[in-house]
Amino acid sequence: MNNSTEEIESSTQGGALAADYGASPYYLNDLSDNISDIRILVCNYSEKPTKGRKTRKRMVNSLIGMLTDANEQLPLYIEDLKQSKCIEPFEVSLNQDDVDIHTFWVFIDKLCKEIQQEEVYQSLKDGIIRFRELLAEAENAKQNCDPAVFKEFFFRKKKEYFDENVVIRFNRKLHSIQSVTLGKLKKMELEAVLKALDQGIFDFAYKPSRQEVNKVAPELESDFVPCDFEITDKVKLRYAQFRQFAEKRGPMLVFNYERYGQYVVDNFNKFDDDQIRAIYELDVKLHLIHKEMVNLNKELENVLNGKNNGKAVSYLNEYGEEMFHFIHPSLDDEEGWKIHNEVKRLVKRQSIPDICQYLGKLASEEKILLPLMPSTAYTELVRMGMPDSKGFGEKYFKKHYHLLFV
Repeated sequence: MNNSTEEIESSTQGGALAADYGASPYYLNDLSDNISDIRILVCNYSEKPTKGRKTRKRMVNSLIGMLTDANEQLPLYIEDLKQSKCIEPFEVSLNQDDVDIHTFWVFIDKLCKEIQQEEVYQSLKDGIIRFRELLAEAENAKQNCDPAVFKEFFFRKKKEYFDENVVIRFNRKLHSIQSVTLGKLKKMELEAVLKALDQGIFDFAYKPSRQEVNKVAPELESDFVPCDFEITDKVKLRYAQFRQFAEKRGPMLVFNYERYGQYVVDNFNKFDDDQIRAIYELDVKLHLIHKEMVNLNKELENVLNGKNNGKAVSYLNEYGEEMFHFIHPSLDDEEGWKIHNEVKRLVKRQSIPDICQYLGKLASEEKILLPLMPSTAYTELVRMGMPDSKGFGEKYFKKHYHLLFV
C-alpha cells in the first residue's frame, strides 16, 4: 500500500514523474532567463525612469546585449520547436490580450522614443524588430507542433516541482483508513480535485457554457463529495473547467496530458508559485489514488491505460461495477448506465417470469441485445445480482427465456 518516491519516478503512467523525458536543450534555460531579464529591465526602467543620460545609456546597452543574445538563441529554439523537441513559456510574447505583456511592449516603445536622438537608437530598434519577428515565428511554430511536446513540458517541469511530502502525507492518510474501498478512494480523489479548484489553478481555462457546466455538475452531487464541502456555482464552473482536461475512465478522473500540458504552457507565467505547486501536487495525488484503485481491482489497469479490449473507457462506474454486458451498442454511456441500473434493480426484486418479460421489453425497444444462449444470459444476470437459489435455478430460467424468441 505504501508508495515510494522511486516507484513514482519509475512509472510512466498518468501522474508519474517524467523519468523518460530527457533534459531540456543546452541553450533553453539561458534563453528563458535572458528573456525574463529583458522584461524585468524594461519594466523596472519604466516604473523608475533613469534621469542621468550616462546611466540610461548603460541600461540601453545592457538591453541591446540581452536582445542580441536572445536573437541568436531564438532560431535554435524555433528549429527545435518545429521538430517538436521542446517548448518553453517565455515571459515575453506577442499576446496583447495579456495585460502584463501589453504593458511591456508599451514600455519598450516608450523607451525607443526617449532615445530617438541618441546614437544607440538604431541598434536598439533593430534588436527589438528582430526580437518581435522571432517571437512571431516561434508562436507560429507552436501552433503547428506535435501536441506531445506539451505533455513533455508538463513532465519536465514536474521534476522541478515534485514534493516528496505529498507522498508521505498520502501514505499517512491511507494508513488511517480502516478498510480501503473504491468508494473511499473516489472520495479522496474528489477531495484532491476540490482542494485544487479552490486554489484557482483552472481559472485561466476557457469559460464553459451553462450547458457544459450542467453536463458535469451531477458528478459533484455524488455520495463521494466530502460532506463539509459546499458546492457553489463557482465550484461547478471551476469543476467544468477542470473537466476540459480530465476524462472519466471508469471510476477515475484521468488527465489528457497533451491538452492539460498546453493549458499549463499557455498560462505558466500567470500562475503564482503556490498554484504551480498545487498543479503538480494534484497530479501526484491522482496518480497515487489511481494506483490504489488498480490494487483493489486489476481490471482498472487497462481502463487507466485506455486498453479495454474495444470497450468504452467508462464501462466501469465509480463503484468499480462493470456495465451490463448486453447494452445495445447504439446507446451512449449515459443511457447505458441507466439501463444497467434498471436491470440491476429488476433482477434483485422480481421473479424469473417478470425478469424475462422486462428483458423482452428492453430488447424490443432496442435498449439491449439478448444472447440466444440462455446459459449466457443466466450467468450475466446472476453477476448483476439475481439470486441463483430456489425459484431462480438455471433450468427454470431457460424455460421462460426461450419464450422471448418464440
